Amino acid sequence: ERSILPDYLRRSRWFQGKSRIIVRFGVVEKVPVQVNGSSVVLALLEVSYSDGAPETYLLPLHFLPMDGGGDVMLNEASAAVICRLRVGEKPGVLYDGIFNSHFRWSLFEMIWRRKAIRTEGGRIVGRPSPGMAALMEGKEPPFISQVGKSEQSNSSVIFDKSFFLKLYRRLEEGAHPELEMGRFLSDRVGFKNVAPLAGGLEYRRSGSEPVVFGIMQGFVANQGDAWSFTLGEAGQFVDRVLAHREEKKESLSPAETQPETVESEYSQALLEMIRGLYPEMVLLIGKRTAEMHLALSSRNDDSDFAPEPFTLLYQRSVYQSMRSRTKKVFELLRRNLSVIPQRLRPQGEALLGLEAEVLASLQKFTVGKFSAMKTRIHGDYHLGQLLYTGDDFLIMDFEGEPVKSLGERRIKRSPIRDVAGMMRSFNYAARSVLLQRTQVREEDVAYLVPWVQAWYRYNSSTFLESYLKHVAGSNFMPQARAEMEVMLHTFMLDKAIYELGYELNNRPDWVSVALDGIMDLLAADRDPPKAEKA
Repeated sequence: ERSILPDYLRRSRWFQGKSRIIVRFGVVEKVPVQVNGSSVVLALLEVSYSDGAPETYLLPLHFLPMDGGGDVMLNEASAAVICRLRVGEKPGVLYDGIFNSHFRWSLFEMIWRRKAIRTEGGRIVGRPSPGMAALMEGKEPPFISQVGKSEQSNSSVIFDKSFFLKLYRRLEEGAHPELEMGRFLSDRVGFKNVAPLAGGLEYRRSGSEPVVFGIMQGFVANQGDAWSFTLGEAGQFVDRVLAHREEKKESLSPAETQPETVESEYSQALLEMIRGLYPEMVLLIGKRTAEMHLALSSRNDDSDFAPEPFTLLYQRSVYQSMRSRTKKVFELLRRNLSVIPQRLRPQGEALLGLEAEVLASLQKFTVGKFSAMKTRIHGDYHLGQLLYTGDDFLIMDFEGEPVKSLGERRIKRSPIRDVAGMMRSFNYAARSVLLQRTQVREEDVAYLVPWVQAWYRYNSSTFLESYLKHVAGSNFMPQARAEMEVMLHTFMLDKAIYELGYELNNRPDWVSVALDGIMDLLAADRDPPKAEKA
């Protein structure tokens, strides 16, 4: 286990310590789960690093003899295979037990039937939600299941298009925000635009906070997420712009290409290019986002969800956190200038020279106390977190940013953070069309940039105005529009800086999106709109 399991962890999408140096590794607990005449062992792995806190990961382990399906596993699910292994005289494979269908059904039954497994230190307990019985009505178990194909920080299982199970891999003690938010939104306030909660799986040890292993929800038929839906729409927009290039060459006004202006008029040329139902969908996303925040702020009788007022002390702590992030990301940019595409290096160098201006812009968050409230928020909100059902959107993945601790993810913040995340997501969708579409010729990019910027500005402002309309008068919004604009601008700038750090570490070719975003936001800060149009 000293070398084999760490090697497998490093190959796994859900392992978050890839960039850290492992100094110690051990299996701290093994819990056998009886399935179909054999055992899948729930192994809790503790990983210690050269710096920072250790982490605990959940890895189900199962041995399959070569003549009992191991050869099929090697051929059809090789990514799940940890190693070849011989047990006694039997050669076989050791693999990730989530790929065992009997084990997957055991997890389902634990939640559905409130079963428990005793361990050396406590019990693993399934807890169905109040809505589980209704979700099971008319269904005939056992369900056929399959492991989700999309790469993510957890493992997902779909049970016969009836239920969706998410198995967490990195474990922490304490209330898990996704299970907590699911219980609150589904069971307490009846918010309809989330997948209904079916239950959870918890590990309880005496003297310790519970550790949540997984969450299960009712499966919702969908046509993909809003990110894919939006990319398709943005791509069609680009095709239309190129098809009408000659007649629309001089049709955009400068204000249309700038983010965060209050200019509310758009040229006829732009409106002709933005067709179909997508603007109506954007209005709906704004409305559903508002309804989510209104639901999360609706109970004063629950200390975990009751809104709390802003204070200057809190605002200063938020600024210090943003300042610290900025300094780390700028240092990362400094070290990686030679790694990013050569065409981006002048812009990268220019941004490094503007560090003081960035910090001054962020510091506006501390100028005066905001007349607003902090609430629980989604915490990792973007177009990929919305499922499109064909006529509506469901909001999903309330676990927050997986790299943060559970405690950090449960902290109350301004809902405007979610709004900023969604607006940055529209920007990413617009720019990704130019980065990913093979039919866009290099010589067309310069012409298309102001058009996709105008598309982003139109849709993000449409989303924002829809959101503001539906949260008007709520206690978590500042009373003055000027305060809201300061908060929104600050959070968008902070988000763009976070994105720059992410792209430097993961996708150097995408650094341009974050660099452009930061530069645009700084430009808007230097030359703010003089008046708001009615």
